[in-house]
Amino acid sequence: MDLKELAERAHSNFNIVSLYTIFEIQKPCFMKAKHALVILAAGYCTEFVAAMFKLEHWEYGDELIIFATVFKVVGLIMFISKLLTHPKTKEFLNW
Repeated sequence: MDLKELAERAHSNFNIVSLYTIFEIQKPCFMKAKHALVILAAGYCTEFVAAMFKLEHWEYGDELIIFATVFKVVGLIMFISKLLTHPKTKEFLNW
């Protein structure tokens, strides 16, 4: 592929997808649903540990609860976004 052809291809349809095809780069591997579920599970496990800290009146119980809440919210948002962008979502939701 020469430079002139490369410039024409880039100029004709310039977006991130065309950059992947122009430079023959493999598309990045985005997160999967299992990654979101792992983060969500880590949030629940951290919340359990934080509850034990609070029951025993140990230090950093409040911080652990905040940390667990952030993990759970991020995991839930990631899972919902993955669920809604899946190609078969309409088929699943219309049963």
